[in-house]
Amino acid sequence: MPRATATRTPIAPATSACCRPLRCRTHGWRPRSTNASSSPTGWTVYPDAISTLAALRARGVATAAVSNVGFDLRPVLDGLGLLEHLDVVVLSYEVGAVKPEPAIFTAACEAVDVAPADALMIGDHAAADGGAADAGIRTLLLPMSPAGEDHGLAAVLALT
Repeated sequence: MPRATATRTPIAPATSACCRPLRCRTHGWRPRSTNASSSPTGWTVYPDAISTLAALRARGVATAAVSNVGFDLRPVLDGLGLLEHLDVVVLSYEVGAVKPEPAIFTAACEAVDVAPADALMIGDHAAADGGAADAGIRTLLLPMSPAGEDHGLAAVLALT
């Protein structure tokens, strides 16, 4: 099967590129419940995430979420309105590799049938998401943003 061209560059954002758990103490957020991390009510979507994913979809760009969470994140992403904008969700426990291991990022590329050299990874944690660069994937790191603020995802559209 031939590989997709650069015009089908997958954007394989870490889950944190689109949303973040409300339990993050660095910004003063606490879980809304004891089960907050596995429920959409325990997460918040960055305001620019859905519009960015929708713009990528309109351009024909494949997208994947890559996460180390130890549960099926799909219901959370669905509840947040993100799942419909993603082509695949790659979870560490399903592929047997965790960030920063390059294998989890190459699994995302394989899932959307794009070579790592033609991909772009967006993340917010150098140690975890830097594994994408080790896999030969261009990597854009955006500092974690406070909940409710744009995450700077417009930069992604300029790169695709």
